[in-house]
Amino acid sequence: DTIAGSGTAGFADNSAGLSATFRSPEGVAFDGGTLYVADTGNHAIRRITPATVGGAVETVAGDGVAGFLDNIAGPFSRFSSPSGMIVAGNDLFVADAGNHAIRKVEPNNAFFVSTLAGALPTPATPPPDPQPTPGFADGTGPAARFRGPTGVGIQPGVTTLFFVADRDNHIVRQVTLAGAVSTVAGNPPRPGSLDLSGAAARMIPFHSILPELAQREVRCVHLEPNPAMPGPGTLKSGLPAGEYAYVEFYCPDLNC
Repeated sequence: DTIAGSGTAGFADNSAGLSATFRSPEGVAFDGGTLYVADTGNHAIRRITPATVGGAVETVAGDGVAGFLDNIAGPFSRFSSPSGMIVAGNDLFVADAGNHAIRKVEPNNAFFVSTLAGALPTPATPPPDPQPTPGFADGTGPAARFRGPTGVGIQPGVTTLFFVADRDNHIVRQVTLAGAVSTVAGNPPRPGSLDLSGAAARMIPFHSILPELAQREVRCVHLEPNPAMPGPGTLKSGLPAGEYAYVEFYCPDLNC
């Protein structure tokens, strides 16, 4: 069943969700009876309450314009093609692909938006929109670099970290809730398809990290020996037992 959206591209909230409009939404995250949606083409985060047919649709962060406005309440913030997201603790964590950053949204604090990890953009010339800084670097907060992060996934039972599909770097990253970023599989700028450990593994550009098997080519990062705080992961194919982060190789915008 369709729970929200009229089937026509647009950007309109509505108390009757089936009359609301979206533009190329991608990521979703549940928080109790609420569904959050990364409305990628509208550069916004939308909320559907309740998450049932006809639930009310409201924009909680972003204003429909691509850009980067940070450390501000949700309606005044800006994103650039937000993609995957998860709920961890009391907050939303969003892969802001066009800004090459992981953004944090606080529902209990006027949907305050800040940057958890990724370089803070430098001022543009001319203003007002700053320019994002893509790249590849492990580190904490603004010391880390991403290049087009898209999918976000969390491991069941682990509440202190999550995983990010760093699409254009061809790697899987681990991000703690404190903003510490490390690489668990892949070694940019070397794309490919090799099932090996850590930096020796190779991946083509991919779009999502999934908690379960998808109906496309799936590979998985084995998080032994310590699933709660993994070091370099081992990339494998198939359906092994144990704790894994599943990676879906799918990038419609890159024609891979």
